[in-house]
Amino acid sequence: MLKASDYLGFSWGELWYEEFEIDAALDAIRRLINTQEKSLEELKEKFKKVLEADPTYNSLALEDRGDYYSQFFEREDQTIEEIKRIQRSSLLMAIFAFFEGRLKSICQKIEDDNKLPIKLSEVKGNTDIQKLWTYLIDVYKIDITKVKPYYELINQQKFARNRIVHHEGYLSKDQKVRLNLVHGLGVKDYLTDSKIEITDISFLKYLLDQIDGFFKELLLVIDKRYKEMKKMASTNLK
Repeated sequence: MLKASDYLGFSWGELWYEEFEIDAALDAIRRLINTQEKSLEELKEKFKKVLEADPTYNSLALEDRGDYYSQFFEREDQTIEEIKRIQRSSLLMAIFAFFEGRLKSICQKIEDDNKLPIKLSEVKGNTDIQKLWTYLIDVYKIDITKVKPYYELINQQKFARNRIVHHEGYLSKDQKVRLNLVHGLGVKDYLTDSKIEITDISFLKYLLDQIDGFFKELLLVIDKRYKEMKKMASTNLK
């Protein structure tokens, strides 16, 4: 006779709900990225058409267009660039908020389902994500072999996230060495400092792909650990 877990794919049924909600959230963020970028492209195209249709601008020689553009069009150009920056920064913040929130939810369910020697609130770490990761390794004792590579790639981008969210991307020359630049993430250098920029949405999609891989592997090893602990508990009762 088939059990519910045979349909769900996990021995611990709670993991099915986590997987379902994670997949839905990742799909929602991906759609949001595409929708916002489409809206941005429409704004750019509209601006381009306005510029092309301006009789004064088009009547000027190329070398004379600069002052006219600055006076009548630069403000709108800059506004569109700000929309792009705000959209992408907001999405980056949402991605990390989702990652941390979902990881916390999973760890809380583990704590609620088990009588472990250390509580989640007692785990030490420099960041909340680090505390949750430490809890999974040192307290719940999962096998991190397949999960760790994803975690490290995600965690490498936490510094860029913090600079973008809290400092509008600005950082000192010395801080640049802490960046792990992947496609879609760039740095613009100024005289005294630098600025991180999300130059392409491929960076956001890259992050989502790492998070997707992370949770897929994590749920599998948690389920494996769940079965091990249930088996040990059953053996001890005999």
